[in-house]
Amino acid sequence: MFSGRLGGRMSGGIFFLFGMLIIVFSSAVAPINSSFTDSDSNTGNIIRSALLDISTTPASPTVLYNISNFLPGDTATRSIEIHNSGNVDLTYNISVTANPGNTILWTDTDKGLQIEIKDQDSGTVHYEGPISMLSVSDILLVAGQSHHLQFKLVFPEEADNSFQNLQESMTFRFDAMQLPGGERTNN
Repeated sequence: MFSGRLGGRMSGGIFFLFGMLIIVFSSAVAPINSSFTDSDSNTGNIIRSALLDISTTPASPTVLYNISNFLPGDTATRSIEIHNSGNVDLTYNISVTANPGNTILWTDTDKGLQIEIKDQDSGTVHYEGPISMLSVSDILLVAGQSHHLQFKLVFPEEADNSFQNLQESMTFRFDAMQLPGGERTNN
């Protein structure tokens, strides 16, 4: 009777111990999913890039100059508007190239073609000198505004017979650049 009771207690203890081991090992293997979570969102954020847009009037293919029989002492004055049609301020440069670019009209910096570029509103002279060396940089133009420029082409009186019957075809370029980037605020 003693061994039956002890055997029953032992088998019950073994079952209890075995059951406890199953519970302990099961909790170690199975993850416990009891952590707090929360989330929020901030919708409707908009980032729109700027529009950099420079244009001229007269616009290409209309030309500023189409002159025949230009004589020493002649001048040819034309107006051009530079527009900032974009939505940010910009700076622009003015340059010119010539084709063929090798006649003395172009290469002679004293007796060859000269040009003056002047802002008609402010009176500022942006450039005055040989057309072949024309280089104007960093003219500020506010968004939505225009500059009214006067281009005055001059054939110096000092030009001699070696300047007869020559031709240059010129292209004026207006290159716009954005202002330096920086910290932006909300609209």
